[in-house]
Amino acid sequence: MSTPWHKLQAVISGAVKKPEPQPEPQRDSKTRASLVGYVTVQDTTLAAQAVQSWLAEMAMPGVKTMHGGGGGALITAGRLVIDSSGYGGGNGRQTPTGDMFYGVGQGAFDLGAILFQNRFLRIYPLLGVGGMGGGATCTTEAGANERCGTQWGALLLRGGVGIDLILRMWRVGVLIGFRFGYQSASCHLQYGDGPEIGAPEGPFFRVVGGPFFTR
Repeated sequence: MSTPWHKLQAVISGAVKKPEPQPEPQRDSKTRASLVGYVTVQDTTLAAQAVQSWLAEMAMPGVKTMHGGGGGALITAGRLVIDSSGYGGGNGRQTPTGDMFYGVGQGAFDLGAILFQNRFLRIYPLLGVGGMGGGATCTTEAGANERCGTQWGALLLRGGVGIDLILRMWRVGVLIGFRFGYQSASCHLQYGDGPEIGAPEGPFFRVVGGPFFTR
């Protein structure tokens, strides 16, 4: 039979009863990590301009589009962004004053942090370092023994903004990325004949694209 004492005990035990543990909310897996292996669709990182300035002063103007290509990998872990890229290309042509050949190569490593992200878009600043180098040679009409050439290299500091458009189905998809920024040459060296090649610094723009994977 219930007594006032039993009722008081029931009230006290109910007041101090521990609440049931609530399950932790699941994390949104789409923001945890992603990987893109991309190719460079367009790259205006001032390499051709550097070669053009040298060839023009050697009376061999007119740099054709360089044949080559580039690519890289973009990794995200949470909000951290790691972007590593490279490019190489070259060309040659005949002119009334002789033949010329030229080529360049470059690479960069950038870090960033995602400021905005949804299912189809993400935006982040990028800051990093890179290197660029190349060479050019020309042969005059007088013969192959009369040649001129130069080689150069530069260490670059870079900063900019990355914008990624993502078309995704489940954990795979396609990414189109845009990179806007500015690079300055902290070190620039040149060896060879002819005038000084200007340091490859100034604004740049890149377009990249490739398959997108998340986990």
